[in-house]
Amino acid sequence: MASMSHISPVLIANRGEIAVRLIKSAKALGIKTIAIYTPADQQSLHVRLADKAVPLTGGNAGGYLQTAEILQICQAENVASVIPGYGFLSENTDFAEDVVKAGMTWIGPSSDTIKSFGIKHTSRILAEEAGVPIVPGTKDLLKSAQEARQAAEAIGFPVILKATAGGGGMGLQVCNNSDEVQHYFETIVSRGQTLFKNAGVFMEKYIAQGRHIEVQIFGNGLGDAISFFERECSIQRRHQKVIEECPSLFVEKTPGLRQKLSDAAIRLAELVKYKSAGTVEFLVDDDTGSFFFLEMNTRLQVEHGITELCYNVDLVAMMYEQAAAEASPLGGIKHLKQRQPTGPQGAAVELRLYSENPVRNYAPSPGLLQDLEWAQGDIRIDTWVTKGTNISAYYDPLLAKLMAHSPTREESSEKLIRFIDDSVIAGPPTNADFLRQILASPPFKAGQTTTNFLSTKFNYKPCAIDVISGGPLTHIQDLPAWFGVRNGVPESGPMDPLAFQIANILVGNELTTEALEMTGAGPELRFLADALVAVSGPDIAIELDGEPKKSWESFAVKAGQRLSLGKIRGNGCRAYLAVSGGFPSVPKFIGSKSNAIACNFGGYQGRRLAAGDLIFIKEQDVSRLSRFTRAFPSDLLPKYESDWEIYCVPGPHDVGFLTNSGIETLYNTKWKVSHNASRSGIAIVGPTPEFSRQDGGEGGGHPSNVLEYGYPLGAVNWAGDAANILPLEGPDMGGFISTNTVVRADFWRLGQVSPGNTVTFKPISFDSAIELRKRTMDFISAISEAFKRPGGIKDLRPLDWVVPSDHVSAVIKEIDETDSRPPTTYRQAGDTYILVEYGQQKSSLNLRGRVELLANEIESWKDDRISGCVATHINLLVQFDGTRLHQSELMEKLIKAEQRIPDASQAKLPSRIIRLPLVWDDSVTKKYIQDYTEAVRPSAVYLPSNIDFVARNNGITAQDVLDTFIKARWICVSVCFYTAVPCIINLDPRKQLRCPKWNPPRTATPEGCVGVGGISACLYNSLSPGGFQMMGRSIPGWDFFSHNKQYLRNKPAFFRTFDQFEFYQVSEEEYNGFLNDFHAGQFTYDIQPAEFDMKEYNQFLDSIQDDLVQVRKRQDEAAAVLAKEEASLLAAWKASKAAMVTSVTDDIEKLKADPKLSYIASPMNANVWKLQVKEGDIIQKNHLITILEAMKMEISVFSEDEFIGTRVTKVVQKPGSIVSPGDPICFVEEVQ
Repeated sequence: MASMSHISPVLIANRGEIAVRLIKSAKALGIKTIAIYTPADQQSLHVRLADKAVPLTGGNAGGYLQTAEILQICQAENVASVIPGYGFLSENTDFAEDVVKAGMTWIGPSSDTIKSFGIKHTSRILAEEAGVPIVPGTKDLLKSAQEARQAAEAIGFPVILKATAGGGGMGLQVCNNSDEVQHYFETIVSRGQTLFKNAGVFMEKYIAQGRHIEVQIFGNGLGDAISFFERECSIQRRHQKVIEECPSLFVEKTPGLRQKLSDAAIRLAELVKYKSAGTVEFLVDDDTGSFFFLEMNTRLQVEHGITELCYNVDLVAMMYEQAAAEASPLGGIKHLKQRQPTGPQGAAVELRLYSENPVRNYAPSPGLLQDLEWAQGDIRIDTWVTKGTNISAYYDPLLAKLMAHSPTREESSEKLIRFIDDSVIAGPPTNADFLRQILASPPFKAGQTTTNFLSTKFNYKPCAIDVISGGPLTHIQDLPAWFGVRNGVPESGPMDPLAFQIANILVGNELTTEALEMTGAGPELRFLADALVAVSGPDIAIELDGEPKKSWESFAVKAGQRLSLGKIRGNGCRAYLAVSGGFPSVPKFIGSKSNAIACNFGGYQGRRLAAGDLIFIKEQDVSRLSRFTRAFPSDLLPKYESDWEIYCVPGPHDVGFLTNSGIETLYNTKWKVSHNASRSGIAIVGPTPEFSRQDGGEGGGHPSNVLEYGYPLGAVNWAGDAANILPLEGPDMGGFISTNTVVRADFWRLGQVSPGNTVTFKPISFDSAIELRKRTMDFISAISEAFKRPGGIKDLRPLDWVVPSDHVSAVIKEIDETDSRPPTTYRQAGDTYILVEYGQQKSSLNLRGRVELLANEIESWKDDRISGCVATHINLLVQFDGTRLHQSELMEKLIKAEQRIPDASQAKLPSRIIRLPLVWDDSVTKKYIQDYTEAVRPSAVYLPSNIDFVARNNGITAQDVLDTFIKARWICVSVCFYTAVPCIINLDPRKQLRCPKWNPPRTATPEGCVGVGGISACLYNSLSPGGFQMMGRSIPGWDFFSHNKQYLRNKPAFFRTFDQFEFYQVSEEEYNGFLNDFHAGQFTYDIQPAEFDMKEYNQFLDSIQDDLVQVRKRQDEAAAVLAKEEASLLAAWKASKAAMVTSVTDDIEKLKADPKLSYIASPMNANVWKLQVKEGDIIQKNHLITILEAMKMEISVFSEDEFIGTRVTKVVQKPGSIVSPGDPICFVEEVQ
């Protein structure tokens, strides 16, 4: 055998599972491998397995076809050989020739051979020359449709038109009569030219009852060829194979056929002195056993693996061996004929697992592969995907090839059925269930696998829902979702848990079972199997095959029926659809099936439902469906209002943060709900309450700023002068005060608050909040039990929703400072949290150490009534179940814990030193600032340059700001917010930057952004809202699926409290490379284990006190100047907005007074996102006028029929305008 050094390193000119396959064989032979990849393939397994991976710059669509760039890579990497696999460049003769001209070895057939067999009609001539039977057809290319009609009539129908350069099942069309030939001829000509740059077309007799049987051959280029006999590949969709077998059951039963096929294939291969692996394809008549040459595939076939299993051979290794021999004096494998096998051992079956939707004509289904757990078993898996892979729309949707080898065909099939049943494959639709049903079908078991199998012998019946339309915002939620997880993972779950749980009761599910949450309107769903469903929530239009259905009662849906859920009518904004058995194929992420819309994870592919989605459901007992019906009495229904009184508990920040007048404003105002009301924040509009502080101290320049702390869900949170209620997907940490907190029992009402509604906050005590919560829990329990008894539902009474108002203090207790303990304040934060605060809003690592010790103490209690803590600078937010652990009891435990906690000033804390690249003032960050300037606020003290502002606010230069990052060390004090953002402070207080946050905050911050606010900095791990001043970008510490080897399995968060950060500056080009490596799972964090010595650190602090006084003085003086400047700019901006509204209003009133004009109005409270008409346009039927944005949804506004033919005279809104129901979008007039 020739040395493999002749062909090392080898460049793998492919992607996907075949690239992985080629790499594995090369590594086994000691050949160094170099992979190439496009941006879409950064996370592909072949990138991680190769010795080196080089990115392509030719884009996703054509990257693997850019021969010039690939040859440049070969030169740069000193490549000795190129192996193309199949597809892409495997049969590109120009590329093969260029590889050889460049002095490298082409691993595959010669370019002349590829060319000879690449043109189908000339390959037929070669087959005839070798004495191989060919299908009756035209010898030459057809010149016209008329000539094709004549040929078809001579051959006899049916016939098949073929593009002569076609392959992969493309460029084919079966015709049953002359008219069809006439119709499709030009289509195939065009397809051939487009796909293969060859317009030639020929014709063959179409054998309907045929079998696709192919022979695996291998040649040495010296005139010798052997065969590994046949495979059968008859089961195909769109002329592409989905199941292959070795050997063919039909051939096994037909005496002499195997040898005839093998001899014919060998004759053809030896005629052209074929070298390397190839496949001769035959069409075998199922009735007579006659066989005909179809084509020669001059490359490795997708299905080569089952031949390898049955003949105990590595065909790829043979290709490397042949190439090495070609590159040596040997010229090819010697004594090849001695390797000719006598026949197969056992039987192998291969399934092609595709990311495609079988119920949508096998449409490719790109998306996120959320979960992938292969079952244990003796199955060969050739794949390129792992859990978390994004399946691109740019390439073939093949995910894996699953191969079983056993003594018999039946045993191999059974192995594969069990393997599919026991594996978890979750994400976009795949054909796994489709393949399983084929294997289990009687025709397959009987071997009736002709090429028309899928159209004549098999009917796929999935137990699933086909999503016709996803509606504006439909997604999956369950309970308790991520309750208590924290660490930047929002709790999520149904916004209205009351309606959600009742819907589950109505279909007999557990209360926690996943269901669909629908905002504004619902989806249209085609049920492919029988099901029991129920819809709950506000009044919503429901139709089953056009027949109206009612909410709040279960009803059966039969296979094939369409369930259409229209708009929500009246008050409320969210409805729920429960399906009996839930959605078993939707995977859990960190223990829940809920979808965190704000973070793009969980649920169905981490997103809202869309057309083409396929959701599997539980198979139902049809007889049960007909008798299982439940209806919830109308007198017990929740009341959905437009003016809401929402119960809340004062705190954590009212007294001391708002004046008495400010607190009165808070509770005496009817707050209007903004269009910006979503699962992550409900913006409310009203007067700004009077703050009692001049600024936020170390938290920032605005009095709403505080040092970061754990946010309680339901908090009314003040970001500057703007208020937001933080619902289930709100962040779990931030630096803005929360004046009051909605109680848990009222979350269902908070979930139904809609834009344009009003909210009045009604303060109640902790005990009243718990009483209300228990009533709700008892009500749900009573409903569940009532339906289990005949007539039991009649005994239910409406939920009592009245408790007395009671404004109690937010501060539960204060403990004075002692020599060993700091002053401690205990603040209530709703009925589910207590906020423990040390000191007086001054950051201190000694206090942070004490917070950590308290968190550790609480964890040691192992009390399941306490669900978790959020530790930050000087605070610990403790989350607890108030129905089982009273606030007073928890307080008693916390106060006792204070007496046991040691002094943190002497502690030694485990730490790591992490060095991260930092690109400063980069183009992406600047773009986000520019977008904010254009869309939100055009002028602010921090615009246009955040860096310059931070420098001015601290009395230093922009270079000094950079130096605080690259010439100092930072320490992490919390890991929270969204997706585990690390909040860090500079270890040298003299270098701590002080600055306020954006006002108002931005809705989007780029992944990896490094920002500063208050005295802290943070690293945004993912696209998220934010308010910190943006400096540049670094490498995130959040990997959803733990692709990076340095991450712990199923632990997406990388950074930890007390990690120490060092930054080093890089160029934007270098940074982009690092970020690409991170996305590919290839970035290596520079980490050193360390210990943080508090005693040593305190000695350092004592040594710099004099310097620190001067630094603080300089910072205070600089900040005071800019605070005045910001106050002026903020006031001017508010005045400008108010004047603009007044001006627009005046113009609209004048236009309304014109009797010749009418107007098209907004149907809802929303933001004008895009205008789709301009002045002078003539309105057509269903004319798109504008696209509105509200509640994270896009709503298209179309014209009514009465406006058809009118001309637009004036568009009175602009992108970014806020409109209410009835507000004009544009004015129109009749055309004379």
